[in-house]
Amino acid sequence: MVPKVSVIIPVYKVERYIRMCLDSIVNQTLKEIEVILVDDGSPDNCPQICDEYKKVDKRVKVIHQENQGSSVARNSGINCAIGEYIAFVDSDDVISSIMLETLYSVSQNADIVECEVCKKQEELWHSSDKISTKVVKTNILASYLYANKVGVWCRIYKRSLIQGLPFEADAFSEDVMWSYHVFCRCNSYVKVNAILYYWRQNEDSLSKSCIKHFKSQGERLAEIIRLEHPDVYPIMENHLIVIRINLLSNAVKYGFANKEVEQEFLNERKPQAIQAVRNKIWRILFSKFFRIQTKIKVVLILLNFNLFKRIIRWQHN
Repeated sequence: MVPKVSVIIPVYKVERYIRMCLDSIVNQTLKEIEVILVDDGSPDNCPQICDEYKKVDKRVKVIHQENQGSSVARNSGINCAIGEYIAFVDSDDVISSIMLETLYSVSQNADIVECEVCKKQEELWHSSDKISTKVVKTNILASYLYANKVGVWCRIYKRSLIQGLPFEADAFSEDVMWSYHVFCRCNSYVKVNAILYYWRQNEDSLSKSCIKHFKSQGERLAEIIRLEHPDVYPIMENHLIVIRINLLSNAVKYGFANKEVEQEFLNERKPQAIQAVRNKIWRILFSKFFRIQTKIKVVLILLNFNLFKRIIRWQHN
């Protein structure tokens, strides 16, 4: 029997979280799934843990490969998958027990089905009582950009939609460009208002290289949209403002192991963020695109950056 959903999980140095992630997947209420674990040359005990799950659950497949990055790992999983739909889950995240059944049951043969994401595990929904859906068949790219969800992990994708569309190898924030190309292909898109995916903010993910490459990917996408889809470019401009503010907030919130790198980042990003929000201040404050938290951050960045830093760190602690 063909699985309804293939779940692809790249695995690398997540020994602390991997069991929580895998338990949330193998215990899904939707049983007709396959779970593809791609061990990307992890140097800890993750390879052995993956093999343990394979031994006790015939739905679990394990691919062991040399470390090549999450893009290549996802591509390996796609090439192995046979499900009607494909879902991506990061190996330190957790999904609701009803996520896959909910998304599949409302799919109506759509190309993509999407749920909401939370940053606190206790906010996950485990009941379908209040779930509602919205089907999008026009202005799909604009709808995707407006939703402001960059990651690939809160959705199921029809396998036929993403075949022949690999993630770029050696690209940081590979989600950005891949998602753009997928949504350009998409003919129908279902949004589900349920919080079914818990995304864990990795405090080790901030680095000098990640900052440089994230910037290049976002700006590259903005230029492509300006040329190919000028009608939705204003939404992309809003999206870039949110990215700049969030990068600045995360740098303040989590800091860097290397304080020189942290200061270099703030020296570069602070003027960029201030310039971006100053030029668009009225659009930001009166647009429905921006959440109230973003608007508050904008005001603080412009009026008192030191106060902005203190509030962000206070919220984190």
